[in-house]
Amino acid sequence: MKFTAFNGSPAGEKSAAGRMLGVFLAGAACAGAETELYHLGDYSIGQCVQHDDMEKLLRAYQSADVVCLDSPVYSWNMTALLKNFADRLIPFKSPLLTEQAGYEFAAQGEVTAEPRTQLDAPLMSAAEYVQFLGM
Repeated sequence: MKFTAFNGSPAGEKSAAGRMLGVFLAGAACAGAETELYHLGDYSIGQCVQHDDMEKLLRAYQSADVVCLDSPVYSWNMTALLKNFADRLIPFKSPLLTEQAGYEFAAQGEVTAEPRTQLDAPLMSAAEYVQFLGM
């Protein structure tokens, strides 16, 4: 299985997001997964599709079994680096975002019956979620 992560922090590998992704991918590697980490700030992702690095990033995205998009939260949103990358994924219609019962669920391809059932589950409070995680 291949795990590919994209770090949207402008600080790259020195960022908290980069460090967290390193730990995430180390765990995946210990479980036998192949891993890749891309710091989006190291790549040119511009408006011109003829002269940027998106082709390499898209190949990595498409070849992954698991994709992790990571970003620090600036002004209640992802960084511009990650937003630009996500916007450039739109031609693939992937991840497919489906809104149901107030949730957003990301899936590669169609949303099957099982996740649809999970989407109908009631929302948990932050305290309930922490308890659910066993923390």
